[in-house]
Amino acid sequence: MELWRWVQASPAVHLVSRQVPTALPGFPNGLVLHDVGLARSRLRGRSEETLFVEDPVLAQRLRRGLSFAETVGGEGGPTLIRRGLPKFFDLDVEAFANSLQATGLGDPLSQPGCFQGDVSAQNSGAEQKLRQQVADSLVQRVSDAWRAGRRILVSRLEKANGENAQVSYMSATGQWVLCSKNVSLLASAPSEVSLPQWSDHRYRFARHVAELWFDQLGRLEERGREALREALAARTLVGELVGGSGAHLVDYGALRSLRWFAVVPHDSPEACWAPSRSLAFLQGAGLPTVASEQIGPATGCGSPSELLGTLRAASEAAEAAPLAEAGEGFVLYFVSVPEGAVDLSAASTVWLGKLKTAEYRLLRRVCEKAKHFARGAGCILVEDVLTEFRRE
Repeated sequence: MELWRWVQASPAVHLVSRQVPTALPGFPNGLVLHDVGLARSRLRGRSEETLFVEDPVLAQRLRRGLSFAETVGGEGGPTLIRRGLPKFFDLDVEAFANSLQATGLGDPLSQPGCFQGDVSAQNSGAEQKLRQQVADSLVQRVSDAWRAGRRILVSRLEKANGENAQVSYMSATGQWVLCSKNVSLLASAPSEVSLPQWSDHRYRFARHVAELWFDQLGRLEERGREALREALAARTLVGELVGGSGAHLVDYGALRSLRWFAVVPHDSPEACWAPSRSLAFLQGAGLPTVASEQIGPATGCGSPSELLGTLRAASEAAEAAPLAEAGEGFVLYFVSVPEGAVDLSAASTVWLGKLKTAEYRLLRRVCEKAKHFARGAGCILVEDVLTEFRRE
């Protein structure tokens, strides 16, 4: 497999492998699970965001979630069993406008940007450069679509604020691949989540995901469970583990839950299914999803001015939205569709970006300062800061 060969050869990759005992037929010596992550040594003083923006090939191949499995002592090599979304970034709308203008696709700027896009007022140095590089990458993707005679649909999905959750299905063993924080475990039933091989502290979030997943499966009819097994044998379900902790800025209550939003094919260069397809599949299976809506022209944006207008309106709405209603903010999915298409089977997700609410960004900065102060003085709790903010 080409991707596995790249994983083995790339200096940007950190591979965590462990042998997993199993009594399953065909696997007498057990399995080896490989979780693939970014090698910290590759950063060399740069942020992850900068590294992925500067290396599009790395961003495409090293998804935010990547796992392989192979038989101990067997033949055929590893099989891809989990694949998440590519890394995506905060979208600066006015940086996008600047990039359009620089490439000859946009008119001179006629209005100042709000916080999401005012690069000159709010950012400087490396951060401003990063935001412009992110915007340039979006311009490249949508320009390619327009040159091919396609339009750009923009979907806005709720940005859940928790821990990433991923689920796929390994049909060779009849087990679910259950993951959080890029640590995966295998289980076919709830009782297997408590097996000794998953008892280490590093699996604690994967165990939370597993327990909640089996609870969700238990609420479905067998027809729905079978549809999930079939679909997720070649795809990964991506969602968020929310609630049950004071460590995150958006309060979802005391009980943990899973909210789903994307389906990622294992064998496609596409970032993920178009949101309309993913959410229809998830809701049809009876799984809870995040809120979503299409924004901008119903037939998609066919020109830079249409897309820029759509993004400015979305940015202003995110800026003004209260934390209690919009939480962290939104994820925008940019979907390329053929001109005049009614059937969206040929739709392709070409880019994702984040728009965060002003309240969330403010609270995030306060918490970061509180953490920095706590490390030095040891006399303030971040949870106290969150509690006071929520009371207000």
